[in-house]
Amino acid sequence: RREVSGLPWIVAELQFGAGTHTEAEKAVGVATRVYDGRRDPSRFELHRSGFELVEAGAAAAVARARDLYDAETTVAELFPVAEAMVARRCPGATKVLAFDHIMRNPVRLEAEAAVTTQEHVRPDVPPKPPHRARQASEPPPISSSTRPPAPKRHPSLSLVGAHHSYEQASHGLLAALADGSPLAKLIREAARPTRTRFLQGTLPHAHGDYTARSGLTRARQLLAPYVHEAALDDALADRVAIVNVWIPLKRVASDPLAVCAWSSCGPRDVRTSRLVFPTRIGETYKVVPRPSQRWVFFSDMTLGEALLLKTFDTDRAAARFCLHTAFSLPGQLHHTRESLEIRVLLLYSPLAAGHTFFKEPFVPPHVATALKSHTEGLIEVPEAAETLPPSNEW
Repeated sequence: RREVSGLPWIVAELQFGAGTHTEAEKAVGVATRVYDGRRDPSRFELHRSGFELVEAGAAAAVARARDLYDAETTVAELFPVAEAMVARRCPGATKVLAFDHIMRNPVRLEAEAAVTTQEHVRPDVPPKPPHRARQASEPPPISSSTRPPAPKRHPSLSLVGAHHSYEQASHGLLAALADGSPLAKLIREAARPTRTRFLQGTLPHAHGDYTARSGLTRARQLLAPYVHEAALDDALADRVAIVNVWIPLKRVASDPLAVCAWSSCGPRDVRTSRLVFPTRIGETYKVVPRPSQRWVFFSDMTLGEALLLKTFDTDRAAARFCLHTAFSLPGQLHHTRESLEIRVLLLYSPLAAGHTFFKEPFVPPHVATALKSHTEGLIEVPEAAETLPPSNEW
């Protein structure tokens, strides 16, 4: 209670009982006190509370100068910024790797879905130009005299080896083209799909991204193609963590993120959802409401700030999971939030710091997939799902 003592609060309806991928119909709205941490953000620290509000000026500079709805731009230019942001708050980490991202914009998602539906129903009608809902808010073109120096290419774009598709190999070309050049614009517009890749709406169900098992499983899945098996086993025997970097692209006037203070929740507050997909088995947490939980949000977050969430950590002496959910503000009429999130893997093994740890450069796997969750804004639906019994252990 000391973390939230004296902070202003609102009563909002949070949705509990549904998972991240299924069972939306099982969600139950519960009137919940949500404290506003804006008055004193210093109370909340990543490794103690499970979340932390941080300054994100470098991310804002990229967002103002570049189109982050272009996946290659985000991977090449914002992933390194997110990695640096997380590394500063995670001393001791020997390897920091951004590996996934999601754009959140319900308005754009709905508009693009409408365009795609019309084209499907009327194939004789020429396709409409790509949706440009964000155009009005885009900054004016940067002149050659004020253009910032070209950022260093992200390591994921140094592509070699048999694991890389033709699409991945093209990332290096797109990153190398001068921003704003006629050739760059021509290639980007010709390659731009009707649907924005990695675009989704908000997720209004209280959940945890990983479980005590699936966090390590995800780390192994990510690294196995790039690290020798013996070295990977040794690295994963040390501390491993995953941090979500949540960045608003404009002032958050709807569907902010509520996060649960680590000190106020325990393993009985969650149920493990085991999700069976065609090529993998995943696990996430869905949250059970309890009076002891202390939910926090930061009002009026805007570009230039970021919220770090600890979604997984093997260190039992630190905050291990940050349960979270989007929620509607009292009186909110529309869903207009525009944000993105980048997931970052941290290894703490000294072995991971060596130059020979990776046998070839790491490539974020999501850029090569064609899942509907990436290309059509749809949540990937598992073939089967089950809820495991409650446990006294994470």
